[in-house]
Amino acid sequence: MDPLKNFRAETATSFEIDKVNHQFLLDVNPFIYLAREIHYFQIPTDKSEDRLKRVRALGFTVPVPWNLHQLNRNSFMNEASKRWNTLLPKLEPLLRKNGGPILMAQIEHYYRLTRICDRLYILDLANLAKKYIVNDIVLYSVDVSIMPFMRCGLVPGILSTNEMQPNSDANAITLLAQVDHESVRNPYLATTGFGQASERFVHRKNHFENTARLQYENNKLHAITTCGQLNISRYADHAYIYLNGEFQGTLYAKMAEIHNNTIDLTNCKSGSNNLEILVEITGRSHTMYPSISKGIQEPVFLNDNILVSWKSCQVSFETTGLNDVANYGKILNQIQNIQKVDNIKQPALFYGTLNLPNDPVDTYVDARGWGKVFITVNNYNINRYWSTEGPQFQLFSGNFQKLKIKTFILFRKDSSPSFKLNTTTSQFLLDGDPFTYIAGEIHYFRIPHLKWDDRLKRVRALGFNAITVPVPWNFHQLFQDDDPLWSGDHDLVKFIKTANTNGLYTILRVGPYISAEWDNGGLPWWLIRNGKINKFRSSDAAYMAEVTQWFKHLLPKIAPLLRKNAGPVLMIQIEHLYGLLGICDQLYMLDLANLVWEHLGNDVVLFTTDAPVVQFMRCGTLPNVLPTIEITPTNVDGTVENWFNLQKAFMQGAPAVASQFVINPYKMWGRNVTDRYANSVIIQTAKTAFALNASISFHMTHGGTTFGFWNGAVEPYPVTTSYDSFAPISESGDVNELYIDIRGWILSIPGWAYPPTPVPANLPRTAYPTVQLTVFDTISGFILGVNPECWATKETPRTAEYIRDGYGYVYYNTVSHCKSIIECGQLYIPTFSDNAYVFLNQNFVGALYKQFNSIHNNTIDVQGCLDQFNSLEIIVEITGRPHNYYPDMSRGIQGNVYMHNITLENWESCVVPIDTYEVSMVEENYEKLQRHIEENMDLQKSKSAVTTNPSVFIGNLHISGAPADTFLDTRGWGKGVVTINQYNIGRYWASVGPQQTLFVPSEFLHKGTNLIMFYEFEGATTACTTTSCTAKFTNVPIFDY
Repeated sequence: MDPLKNFRAETATSFEIDKVNHQFLLDVNPFIYLAREIHYFQIPTDKSEDRLKRVRALGFTVPVPWNLHQLNRNSFMNEASKRWNTLLPKLEPLLRKNGGPILMAQIEHYYRLTRICDRLYILDLANLAKKYIVNDIVLYSVDVSIMPFMRCGLVPGILSTNEMQPNSDANAITLLAQVDHESVRNPYLATTGFGQASERFVHRKNHFENTARLQYENNKLHAITTCGQLNISRYADHAYIYLNGEFQGTLYAKMAEIHNNTIDLTNCKSGSNNLEILVEITGRSHTMYPSISKGIQEPVFLNDNILVSWKSCQVSFETTGLNDVANYGKILNQIQNIQKVDNIKQPALFYGTLNLPNDPVDTYVDARGWGKVFITVNNYNINRYWSTEGPQFQLFSGNFQKLKIKTFILFRKDSSPSFKLNTTTSQFLLDGDPFTYIAGEIHYFRIPHLKWDDRLKRVRALGFNAITVPVPWNFHQLFQDDDPLWSGDHDLVKFIKTANTNGLYTILRVGPYISAEWDNGGLPWWLIRNGKINKFRSSDAAYMAEVTQWFKHLLPKIAPLLRKNAGPVLMIQIEHLYGLLGICDQLYMLDLANLVWEHLGNDVVLFTTDAPVVQFMRCGTLPNVLPTIEITPTNVDGTVENWFNLQKAFMQGAPAVASQFVINPYKMWGRNVTDRYANSVIIQTAKTAFALNASISFHMTHGGTTFGFWNGAVEPYPVTTSYDSFAPISESGDVNELYIDIRGWILSIPGWAYPPTPVPANLPRTAYPTVQLTVFDTISGFILGVNPECWATKETPRTAEYIRDGYGYVYYNTVSHCKSIIECGQLYIPTFSDNAYVFLNQNFVGALYKQFNSIHNNTIDVQGCLDQFNSLEIIVEITGRPHNYYPDMSRGIQGNVYMHNITLENWESCVVPIDTYEVSMVEENYEKLQRHIEENMDLQKSKSAVTTNPSVFIGNLHISGAPADTFLDTRGWGKGVVTINQYNIGRYWASVGPQQTLFVPSEFLHKGTNLIMFYEFEGATTACTTTSCTAKFTNVPIFDY
């Protein structure tokens, strides 16, 4: 036995590598370590001993941050040499060979991940280390266990180690042997490791590093005299903008998906204005290659003009500074002179004192309710807090020199306009504050624009703080080659602004499919003319090209109204109940999301709506798009909770949202639809949802009226003209018992920030005197008399879409020549849509129904042919395209027409001149119609009412004063359409019901003579005598079930 070896084993201290046996030797004995990394610079000095005792069983790894110890800076390797010249001599006595605890030293970190591959740099670092702490020190490097990273920059004599995580491949440990010939003789080491949750925290932690702020002020030598768009093209990281001391908003160079560098400056004073920009350095990247430069880095523009003569100032908020509190007295002196200000609405400093009667103990500062904050305690900067983003919710505050009085100075949260999701706390954030909405769905396109303000005031008076608004594409763009309509009843921007004036935010449903019991779910009829479209509501390229063009019109109008631009629009829904459709084309949904983000910005909250059924939500939802649900009233315990649990399962951290709380059904022609839900069940469901912190939107809060031909359908039932839907605000604007119950519930919510406002008085309504009507002409005579636009074809009649007749009726006729209609018999129309009214020689034969209720027929017996020429006329009514599921669009006659199995030829297909509800177009058409009536009125014919033939009836309502709302009573009539002053007030079908009255808003009437026209298609009953018919009015709606 070697006595010298025994002596060394008993007395010497050392740490080295045994390359023969692939192991470490500590004091000559084999050694394996299990260590935990700990950062002395993130622990108060007086807590160091406590923390070290807690890791005693593990040992620990300690990084040394250069910037903490030396705050000034010059060239890199020279500075590194100077730094190590100071640092390493302090460590040399602590090496294991000198009896100390330091075993080995790491140089650089993840260097190969930067891809610089400068081996000379690593060798320089190694030589520097060995210069100061001798050659036998064990040096090592750490890299990710990926071959290219491990190969890059290996230096002989430096132990290569790799990072390992709990889910790392075991083969990664042996990768070292493949990349470094010396590694075969080295121990296998995994020197660092953190799981996925820790890794996420590290990335978030970038926002809370100790940093400073810089303030910039524009010199008044080059004064700002006008407001406009401020553009800071390059800066880092967050810029808080002030004009004349008033906060304008925040810009983010990059925060999650947010990036903006422009902001509109408003409210400039006459003369010069002072612009200030406070730039926050949120923390330089600790990964990869350093990104160091911060503050404003390029010229600042206002309305494309460069602002000059800047003053740049360092803001005197201390960094960590646990041992540097020299400014504390100065701060206290400043605080004594601060005048208290209440109701701060912009970023500000807040201070207060905490008196401690006993010695302090550790605690956490809970700043929930604040937005973006940093906190100092007795001038110790205990770091940032950003509750609106998370995930950290408390800041640790040590006892700090055991002072008994603590002063807090907080930087006010970022209260700039914004609307965000906080997936850590599962809530919305409005301007940085937690937010829940109680909304009401309301359709601007079902209300005359002069009544918008009245209806919105009633919504706000419920205690709601928002409205949900769908946008029907077809309502705005009637024809493919037309520019969309944006004025009058189409003025969406005005509607949203009116809601905002009344204290209501807007949740917008942009579709393109919206359902809404609206024709074709809002999709334009003219899409059927595009033969390149193979599938609607899908990623079909031709379909998406049309959607893209529509969004280019719509979304730029929405952008200025977004909350981030200080507007009232909070979030945007794409599609509607898409999962129910069954196509499950998620590329389509992604295309829609990207289109919206492209126009409105990636920071806009998008959402989808689906029934709370797993298979529907799987098809209808997208990553990074908030999933919401449609719910109905229920009194079954646990149902509401289960619905929201399913919703939240599709997005971690999602707030609970019922974007459609369908409180009652809409009405359909020929179907007995009654109020299905008791008010008490509706209120209880709302209470349950709200107790779960859910946001909800009552569908519908005010239904309004589907004027003209815009109604949808659930085949075989068209939706009625009235869209009252048993809503709390009735079709005519009255409030009902449900309204009172909802309002009472909201009044009872403790601390609700949007209490109900006074309910507006009901608008005046009257029952006008009965009007006598006379026959103007038969339906077919009227159509031909106004010289309609027609298309002639040899064989097959044209569809409605082909002749650009999207709504209402299509007129067809054929006149017999030679082999055509000589003999009568069975008329057969194989395919048509929806109802066909058949005339022979202008005499009504009967009606065919593609599908209504249980009725379906496509043949009719035609009798009464003349010996020679016979005229066959067919008027096809478009009763409303289905608004549910997949679009079903083509209308009119879809193929050949047969008599006695002989194909009828020589067709004319004509547009019927009964306008849909286009108030902006009424004046021109009304004058044209009046001239036609004056020129063609047959006084002899008008003396007797022809009730056997579908006819046009006219009469005048005389109003002596200001017009008032009213209802037209259609009982005793058959089926048709009514116009008043050429405003199409909608369809009636009194013989089927349930709707018996048509709402006539005062805006459609005027003082003096008002022209009423009934277009009766199936023959009036008790409304007419042999000489005249009557139009009666009432001041209440009538439904007959």
